[in-house]
Amino acid sequence: MTNGSNGKADNNAQKDIYGRWVMRYYNQSLGFSGYHSGDQYDDTLRTNAAISNGGIMSGRQDANRSNRLGIDMTLSLLPVGVPMWLENQFMSNNESSPTGFGKEFKWKGGFHQVNWQPNKTNIAYARYDYIKGDNINDTTVGGLTNATPSEKDYILGWQHLVEQNVKFIAEFRHHAFEDKATSVSQPSVAKLTDDGFTARVMFGF
Repeated sequence: MTNGSNGKADNNAQKDIYGRWVMRYYNQSLGFSGYHSGDQYDDTLRTNAAISNGGIMSGRQDANRSNRLGIDMTLSLLPVGVPMWLENQFMSNNESSPTGFGKEFKWKGGFHQVNWQPNKTNIAYARYDYIKGDNINDTTVGGLTNATPSEKDYILGWQHLVEQNVKFIAEFRHHAFEDKATSVSQPSVAKLTDDGFTARVMFGF
């Protein structure tokens, strides 16, 4: 259980519930998860983000309920002597009224990652992350939101174990975000793409 009000203080006095059940056999796994929130926002956030204060929310103190369902799976070739495995996750989510105008928002997303470990000190991987939202349009009931957002990442990475507690990580990432949001009547086709390389060192204690 957790405080899910997205505020430092638990102003809505509700608790969120999360659970996961997983089965593992011979380096393979299958898991199921669920999350329920009676209200993801606190009253202060709803007030401060109201249209009257320059935000996009109605200003009403309507609860924004959320339910998420997920499935994850690992497929491994380690049992047949091949040091490769595939990790997968898919999740769907729905929010009852994220802008306070009573319009539901749904999205789905997940990732797929293939790993190759040629020896004990090196591992290479490729990963695809994605999230896609259904259209949410509250402009017909007085709001400012008309959006169909989506986002995805393509990642190539390599990790090297320098010492037992020191790891070097290098990654290349291609990222694309489509806003498709506007405050008028039709979604835009705005798109942001970027490419980046990162290198970092992790220390364990």
